[in-house]
Amino acid sequence: MKKANKSTVIVFMTLIGLIIGLIVSQFNPIFHPYSWGSPFDDFHLKIMPIYLFTFSLFFFILSLSILNLLRKYYIKRSLNFLSKNNIEEISKLIAEIEKESSAEIRVHISSQYDIDDPLEVAKEWFGKLKMDKTVDRNGVLLFIAPNSRKFAIYGDININDKVGEKFWSKLKDRITELFSKKQYKEAIIYCLSETGDILKNYFPIKQGDKNELSDKVTFS
Repeated sequence: MKKANKSTVIVFMTLIGLIIGLIVSQFNPIFHPYSWGSPFDDFHLKIMPIYLFTFSLFFFILSLSILNLLRKYYIKRSLNFLSKNNIEEISKLIAEIEKESSAEIRVHISSQYDIDDPLEVAKEWFGKLKMDKTVDRNGVLLFIAPNSRKFAIYGDININDKVGEKFWSKLKDRITELFSKKQYKEAIIYCLSETGDILKNYFPIKQGDKNELSDKVTFS
């Protein structure tokens, strides 16, 4: 969830707490069951801050708990996007491709569910995963956000200099088609295989090359 959306939820829930605190303090002061007088008289106005604080604090904590439960739910759902066997198969394929190319390929799966621009987020993760630090600047990241139903393929500068937009468009169209059929593993395998063939041609393995980054699928 975006930071702005989280703040909105917290503020909204806290405001509800304040409103309920106001109503309870004036019409049913549960902490003062033997109170006398009428709403908004001196006594009720005097006890009102206690109720405002108590109920606003309660709803503030409640909002944090709800957000935390939502975060755990979306993380769990993203982890179930691929089976353990699928993840192992994908990691092995990456390792095989990198035996024939100096390029680095990675797959990252995000639990975010409100992504507007997946390419921009993929760029951020490209940096977080240190894919922009490779010697030949030839890394490729397949970024997938199942909860947002979005994905992006981000290539480093030396990849984009050699691979035209037509290749990326064809790749994205086919992945979109497979995703729509819920063939998630097949879509990823296709992307890696097609990209791997291109990388082998433009960035063949060289003597002394070493695997600079992990081949494992990462999650967030």
